[in-house]
Amino acid sequence: MDKLTFETSASSGRIIVVEFFKDESCPDRWMHQIAINSTTPAKETRAVLLTSIEGDNETVWPPSPPVQDPSRHDLVDGGAVLGVGMAGKNHWSVSASVTGENQVLFDLACLVKSPGVSLASTYRCADGVTVSDIDGGVYLQHEFGQVALQAATELATRSSVSVDIDGRVLIAPVDLQPPADGRSVSIRWQYRILLVHPR
Repeated sequence: MDKLTFETSASSGRIIVVEFFKDESCPDRWMHQIAINSTTPAKETRAVLLTSIEGDNETVWPPSPPVQDPSRHDLVDGGAVLGVGMAGKNHWSVSASVTGENQVLFDLACLVKSPGVSLASTYRCADGVTVSDIDGGVYLQHEFGQVALQAATELATRSSVSVDIDGRVLIAPVDLQPPADGRSVSIRWQYRILLVHPR
C-alpha cells in the first residue's frame, strides 16, 4: 500500500484530510499532504493545501522529518499515522493524529547524534492558497475555508511557525540543544492544524 490516509469529522461538510504517500521524487521516504474535503449532496471535492518538502538519502538534516516506516492506526478520537525514519546518524519519530473536531496534531521528535542541528517540518503551499503570518500562527485561506497552523507553546514541545521568502511554511523546535561530549539528545516539537472557518 502506497497511501495511508485519515480524516477529521465535522458536521459542516468540510473536513481536514491527512495523507501519507510514496512518490518517485523521494523513493526512500513517505511524503504527506494536508487537504480539505468539501462534501455537498451533489459531489465531494478535495483541495490540497500543503505538501511536505522532503530531503534525500544524502541529506543529514532534511527539510522535514524522514518517514520511512509508517503505519495507520485507529485511536479514540480518530485516525492516526505513526512513523519512524533515519537520516545520517539521527533518528526521527512522527505522529499525526485527530485530536478533536477538525483538529490534527503533529508530534515529532529527533534523537540527535550529529552536530550542526537543523530541524523543521517544511511545507509547500498549493496553488490557490493564500498564506498569512499573524500573531505567531500561519493561516491558509482557500475557497473551501481557512486553516490555521498553531505552534505548541508547552515547554517540552515548544515550536515556532513562519513563512519564508519563498512562501514555504516552516515549523521548527524553539530549543535546539546540540549533542555534547558524544552524547545524543532528544528534541521534540508539536503543531496543530485546525479548520477555523469551514464556511
